[in-house]
Amino acid sequence: MKATGKFPLVIDKSGRAATFLRYQHTNYMQAVSPADMQSEVLRKALIGAIRYGKPLTIDMVESDMYENLETQLNGVQDGLLNSIVSRDLLKDDKYLSLVKDSDGDEYKDYMFNLVDEFVFIIVTEKEDQKDEILEKFYTVRITE
Repeated sequence: MKATGKFPLVIDKSGRAATFLRYQHTNYMQAVSPADMQSEVLRKALIGAIRYGKPLTIDMVESDMYENLETQLNGVQDGLLNSIVSRDLLKDDKYLSLVKDSDGDEYKDYMFNLVDEFVFIIVTEKEDQKDEILEKFYTVRITE
């Protein structure tokens, strides 16, 4: 996966992968949850995951929520989903554009030491994915 430079898209129709990821050291968000998909909640989850070098996991459940996720992330910053997926956000400290003064001292630029450990994961139970999504991610299919 690392050799491809792509983040994982985990397809698991059983839902067990999502359950496993939910209980790992990750910022876990459900795409079907209006509370999780609020722009400010997404922004904080993203900068927290980058700051602490941990995964940001978006669980799409069995829904086709990629376009909705893109819309919500664009509410944080224009083109944000593409910037995450292309890893452009992680270059040249561009992620710092997401930090607000109100986020406090723990999000000062010198506190982001684990950026290289950040992983963006999309997990879904929906097997049929659009080609454009499959091309952007390293696809992992879980079989029973």
